[in-house]
Parts: sequence; structure tokens; C-alpha cells
Amino acid sequence: MNHPILSNKKTILIYSIFWFVIGVVHSHVLFRYYSFSWIISMFDAFLFNTLFALIALGLWYAVKYNGTDFKKPYSLFFSHSITAIVVVMVWFFIGQTIINFIVNNTNYTAFLRFSSAYRLIIGFTFYIGTIMFYYLIVYYNSLQEQVKKEAFLVSTLKESELQILRSQINPHFLFNSLNSISSLTITEPTKARDMIIKLSDFMRYSLKNKDNRMVELSEELMNIENYMDIERIRFGNRIQFQQNITAQAMKAFVPSMIFQPLAENSIKHGVFSSSENVKVWLNADVKDDLLVITLKNEYEESNKSETGTGTGLSNIKRRMQLLFGSEDFVRIRIENNIFEVQISVPQNNNKENSF
Repeated sequence: MNHPILSNKKTILIYSIFWFVIGVVHSHVLFRYYSFSWIISMFDAFLFNTLFALIALGLWYAVKYNGTDFKKPYSLFFSHSITAIVVVMVWFFIGQTIINFIVNNTNYTAFLRFSSAYRLIIGFTFYIGTIMFYYLIVYYNSLQEQVKKEAFLVSTLKESELQILRSQINPHFLFNSLNSISSLTITEPTKARDMIIKLSDFMRYSLKNKDNRMVELSEELMNIENYMDIERIRFGNRIQFQQNITAQAMKAFVPSMIFQPLAENSIKHGVFSSSENVKVWLNADVKDDLLVITLKNEYEESNKSETGTGTGLSNIKRRMQLLFGSEDFVRIRIENNIFEVQISVPQNNNKENSF
């Protein structure tokens, strides 16, 4: 840790002003209440105070040497007591020697002897004040370091949790796709080849954006179209995917891979629970610095799929809470046999970067 006073010009200036004010008060007391001349009063005040100001700068190293182990208070007290006695005696001896050599005034010499005890008390007070100041600096810096470490730890844990949530998204879809490819290689090799290509593109995008980046909606939509193409190979033309995206929304930013669990959820509760064609609607617009995304699919409560675990939607809620501080950005509504998920993504500080 650098010297808290000598580390920059501003603290040196503040420190100098502090001791200058003490010197002015000291000289005023000698002039006003003890009737010494201004020259003697100022010389006495600025000699003793300047000496201690210089010595106090070195006391920082005494604090560093003695450490801040408050679990051993007796050892710390003893160490500083010895240091205080040595420092104050040296300060008083040097100051008295210099002033006796320069000032030739009988009244002042008598006053100097008379005030020795008071000066020593003031010296010990200066020492205690200086040491306390340095310990406050050490404690403050330690507290700041602890806050930084805790912030780093929270950030690391947050990133780890986001990665865990991301890792839960793809496996279920991947396993289903591989099973479908396995079946298609025998019955329809051409579709199997197309599905492998689509799946490769989808996984490449997933790996590219593995760091929870914010990406443009247009980029995310290309990936979700890829996902839908894969599902169409599995389920044929039963899936009808319609989009209504404004030009402003296309340039807005969203968390990468945020749509895949939504699309998977819509297919799971639509295609699996119905023998009819299933419509999926995706709408997006920017309103008041929020990208509002709405995904709807037809939903039959009476044919509710029992295969779902709720992982996809709960993951999205948790990701939004970690990224933006609240789950309120995700809303779910079921009305008139329509399952609707609405996600609002703040755009104020969104950039294409990692979280």
C-alpha cells in the first residue's frame, strides 16, 4: 500500500494546510496569552509543528511494521507505546535544542522549561491522532478491497449460474434431434442430411454465443428460424410460424439464446398436445426503451402435455433476473386457449457485450 499522504499532490497540500492551521493557532496562543513577540511565537509554533509534521509522515511505516492484527491488542499497545515514547522524546529534544540555540530570551527560556510537560502531552496527542488516522486509512482500504473481492465473487457466481442455466437449454432439444436424425437416416436420408446441416448451424450459433452476450434481435431470429426448420423436419407442416417484427425491434438487443426455450415450450405444449396444425406467433416492438417480445401458441388445457418440467420458462425468468435484476420482465398468460409469454428487455445500456 502506498503512503496515504505522499502518494499524490492533493493529499500533500491538504496535509500541509492542516499543519499550517495548527501552527497559526499555536503562534496566536503564545502571542495573545503569553505576550511573546510575533517572531518568537511564530518560530516556536512552526518549528515544533513542522518537526512533528515531518515525523508524522514516517509514522506510516511504523503502522505498516506493527501491522493491524487487533487480535493481539496488548502486543500492539506495547509496540506503539515504545514507539510513541521514542518519537515524542526525539521530537521534543530536537525542537528544544534548535530553539535554545537560536532564541536568546530569558523569559522564553523559562517558559520553555515550564511548558515541557505540556509539550510532551501535546506530542503524545499528536502521535495518537496520527496513528489513529493511519489505521483508519488502512481499515478503509481493507474494506474497499473486501468490497471489490465480494463484488468479483458475486459477479463470478452470477456468470457461473448463467452458464449453468444456458447449459440446461440445449441437451433436451439436441437429444430429440439426434433421435429424429437416427430415424430419418433409414426412412428419409435427404431430410436426415438437411436436419444435420440445420442442427450444425444451430449448435455453431449456440457455441458462438456461449458467454451470455447481448445480440441483435435480427441475429437471434435467424437462429430461431433455424430451430423451427429443424422442428418442421421432425413434425412436417404442422408448425406454422408467423412473425411480426418492427424495423426498430430488429436492431434492438436481446440475451443470446433467449428464444430457443420459448420456441421449444410452444412446440411442446402445441404439437405434442394436439393432432392439428399448431400456430406460433412472434411479435416484437420497441416501447419506451423496452424491447417487448411476445410469443404465442395455441394451447389446449384438456390435452396438456405431461412431459414438461417447466425448466425452460424458469430458466428464462432466472436469466432475466440475473441480467436485469428482476423477474418482472417475463410475463405468462393463458387466455382463450392461447399460451402467451411476454419478455421485456431494457435497451438503455444494452450493447453487444458479455454479462
